[in-house]
Amino acid sequence: KVAGSSGKLSDFTAGMLEKSNREKMYTDASLRKPYLFFVNRLMRETELSSEILAPIQAALKAYPESRRMRLRSSTNAEDLAGLNGAGLYESKAACLGDGDNSDDKDGKTSVCRTSLEGSRMQAQVKELRALKDEDGSIKKIADEVESDINKKYPLKHTIRSVYASLWTERAFLNREYYGMDHSKIYMGMLVHPAFVNESVNGVAVLNFNEDKSIEVKIVSQVQDVSITNPIIPGALPEELSVVRDAAGSIKLLKVISNSTLVSAGGRVLSDDRMQDVTRQLIIAGSALRAAHGGNRYDLEFMLDENSKVLIKQGRPL
Repeated sequence: KVAGSSGKLSDFTAGMLEKSNREKMYTDASLRKPYLFFVNRLMRETELSSEILAPIQAALKAYPESRRMRLRSSTNAEDLAGLNGAGLYESKAACLGDGDNSDDKDGKTSVCRTSLEGSRMQAQVKELRALKDEDGSIKKIADEVESDINKKYPLKHTIRSVYASLWTERAFLNREYYGMDHSKIYMGMLVHPAFVNESVNGVAVLNFNEDKSIEVKIVSQVQDVSITNPIIPGALPEELSVVRDAAGSIKLLKVISNSTLVSAGGRVLSDDRMQDVTRQLIIAGSALRAAHGGNRYDLEFMLDENSKVLIKQGRPL
């Protein structure tokens, strides 16, 4: 049920997904965009039932209110044969210490914002504002980062935002392209502590070979700077080609590229760090392989502020 209305979200989506209308939405962006914008907005305003909210609130009581959590989306429209679906649906941060009526403009940071995060964001703003900006795009990024310093993460808003990502344009078009029944798409949420205060973040692809060797391609970047969508324009990650031979020895084969955020001659992953990261990736990848089979795996990892390796997630390729 939509807050402040007698209408139901399901009634609107049923009409939107009638065959003739759905086909027009697929081919006509001028029709598709307003429909999806409206249903996305409706989902963000929909009242949450106790069946959804209560179990999440109960589970989060195991953590302090100052611990930011991650609500990770998972649907039956991804990780299918021939359809990866990565990036179609959104995962969001939540903070129990940020009340439902939290105000991003009150001049206060989120209860869950760490001091290291805040100082890093301020440094990013300063760095961005020092860059040459011919069209104003960098100023816009800097303004967004500065605004996010005081961003709040109320739980109810986060849950609704994750569910609303069912109706992003990219998700709708993908399901329509693959002939999926939109009315039979379901979403669950995995809730876990958010990864904060990263000293390194990265992704890796592992290839398990018949000769018992394991090839590992590691792409990493400093701190929490995104590899695929960096906040610093033009920032490129470090790429390493590594192998663990059949005897168990780990060797760096090649530095494919250096991070542009590291001083000349430096590395995001030193030799010692590379060895440690590779060992942990192989342990995690081998466990996944034992459970799911296959010879190729994609994993995401980080190093915390103490350089401890944490494996975030992994999936077969």
